[in-house]
Amino acid sequence: MIAAFLSTLRQSRFAPVLAFVLGAITPFSLAPYHLWPLALVTIGLFSELLSQQTAKQAAWRGWCFGTGLWAAGVWWLFVSLHDYGNTPTWLAVLMVTFVATLMGSFTGVMGFIYSKYRFDHRSLLTFAPLFMLFEWLKTWLFTGFPWLFTGYAFIDSALVGYAPIIGVFGLSLLAIISAQCLMTLAKYGTKAWSYGVLAATIWLAGMGLQYHTWSKSDTQKPLTVSIVQGNIPQDVKWQLEWRDKTLAIYKKLSQQEWGRDLVIWPEAAVPMFQYEEEAKVFLTEMENNALAGHSAFVTGIPYADIQHLDAQGIPPFYNLSLIHI
Repeated sequence: MIAAFLSTLRQSRFAPVLAFVLGAITPFSLAPYHLWPLALVTIGLFSELLSQQTAKQAAWRGWCFGTGLWAAGVWWLFVSLHDYGNTPTWLAVLMVTFVATLMGSFTGVMGFIYSKYRFDHRSLLTFAPLFMLFEWLKTWLFTGFPWLFTGYAFIDSALVGYAPIIGVFGLSLLAIISAQCLMTLAKYGTKAWSYGVLAATIWLAGMGLQYHTWSKSDTQKPLTVSIVQGNIPQDVKWQLEWRDKTLAIYKKLSQQEWGRDLVIWPEAAVPMFQYEEEAKVFLTEMENNALAGHSAFVTGIPYADIQHLDAQGIPPFYNLSLIHI
């Protein structure tokens, strides 16, 4: 009965719409909702939608799933662009749509490859590795977008026991294999008992690994850490008249923290480029404070690589983490 229902879904002309919806609800498996079982259902159903399709159909459905995933998963970019960046509404919507469609193309290409080379006949061995591979590709293509990884959803599940060994991509792999095992069980029942055994083994082993200690802390002298958050309003953070105020806030908040083993400031806490004289003077003062307190100090600062200008004389820009030990 379930097999017939899934076959109907695959053949439906609304299958691309369903793929988009499945992608759009998948982010609810991540923080702050933590509905990780949802990912097992949505990705399991998505794998079914790709099965027995032409390369073109699979690419289209894959793109729809990926676009839905990113449209729902990065909606907050609209708030950042519109509310804090003063970007016009139409342009902010267009920019978020562009990001979603661009990132959706990863899943579209994955679907094309999956169907083109008939990997769906060996789906348990190919779908999960392909899905994981394209998650990894997102970390460096188009400057890299390391967001919305499937593995992140399972840090509150038994699979977290694997995390110290195989990392987030390994968690993605095992979660997707589990999703396919459950979907196969739903389709074929007890005839697919071996898939149930495989899924159970993966999860039971994960539970057992949680009881293994992978690192040892110094119980005689535990590490002390201070995280300093200035809570500077984003709409004024980059205004020149707020520059000195921002530095003063972080300086004051950190006064009582020097002496900790580690003091951490946020990304771009220092609102100026690293080559500016004022930045050099301020960071030197903070480094001296850290040294006096025997503290390691980490902060973020915008970085302009003025040694490598482009044809228009514009340097590449990065977010830089400065570490003083």
